[in-house]
Amino acid sequence: MKNRILVLLVAAVVCAWATSAWALPSTVQAKWTSVVDSGEAYGQWPWAGSNLTLGAGGLFTFERLDGDNSMFYPRTRVGSNGFLAVCMELAESSAKDTAYTFAVKTLEQTPVANFNLGFTANPTGLRKMWATHFDGLDQSDSTQVAAYQAAVWELVYDGTADLTSGTFILDGSSAVVAQANTYLSGWGDKEANLMGLSLDGTQDFVVEVVPESSAIALWGMIGGVFALGCWFRRKRQGV
Repeated sequence: MKNRILVLLVAAVVCAWATSAWALPSTVQAKWTSVVDSGEAYGQWPWAGSNLTLGAGGLFTFERLDGDNSMFYPRTRVGSNGFLAVCMELAESSAKDTAYTFAVKTLEQTPVANFNLGFTANPTGLRKMWATHFDGLDQSDSTQVAAYQAAVWELVYDGTADLTSGTFILDGSSAVVAQANTYLSGWGDKEANLMGLSLDGTQDFVVEVVPESSAIALWGMIGGVFALGCWFRRKRQGV
């Protein structure tokens, strides 16, 4: 009985620590220092009765200014305190080397102030696309980056994976269109853990996050405690 109580107490403490370690910060202060883009206008946004020709978004390299970078997925890290992110909005800008304090929100809560068009139209699709294709993205290839950005916009604004109609229309080079259609297909069931970095009046960004290493270790401890409890139970039943 004493052993069982001890196991339960240890499990409770470990669970509390693990939950705390995985809790994302409510805000992130960062500035972007470089961007890979296509250098071309490749999108149309049929809004307010007319088409707005869009310039390129892209893959942004951010430098975090508020310390710990452990909330960001290691694959998207740049150096010791940087990370990669992709634009979410079609008609918001963002200034290079300018410090922003972003709210960390779910895809269902971003982008903010998006001309009353609502939040991400297909958050599940965006998570699946990211999980399927981001690993294969050549981050130095402007065509691939432009296509990936366009695919993100399609899922944020339309959610239908149809680049020829709807709220967002891709009107770029044939290479960009073909690559974007590749990103909008072939998804697996895995979903990336994506969050929005949101700030009203400026560009919102999407980034992938995972538990920091300490949280992973603590959840591993939970498994160990559970196994220990099972061992005590079998031992007692065997007596």
